[in-house]
Amino acid sequence: MSDYEKKILEMEEEENAIDDDILELVGDDGEAVNFFHLATLEHKKEWYIVLQPTEETEDISEDELIIMQLATDEEDNDVFLPIDDEKILNAVYEEYVKLAEEIEAEGDDEDEEVTAE
Repeated sequence: MSDYEKKILEMEEEENAIDDDILELVGDDGEAVNFFHLATLEHKKEWYIVLQPTEETEDISEDELIIMQLATDEEDNDVFLPIDDEKILNAVYEEYVKLAEEIEAEGDDEDEEVTAE
């Protein structure tokens, strides 16, 4: 396989991975909004999901994060619940920031290894 073909294959894999990280949520008004799934994390034995809209909407700016609690309904389907407690919301956000910084630092380390070779 040529370098060009390898590059095309890598780009297709990256595009598919990005598509896998997009969730479509439907609001109470029936409007569907796409979100990037940035992280799922545990905080005090509860699970939370961190989302970012793929594009700006009337109610949500493109750079805004949405954090929701993960739960299951009586049919064992995933449901996302709003977080009413400001302390929990802030704590989960801090956990996400810490995780994002760790991932970014790992990426920087990998970049340094590649350029050092």
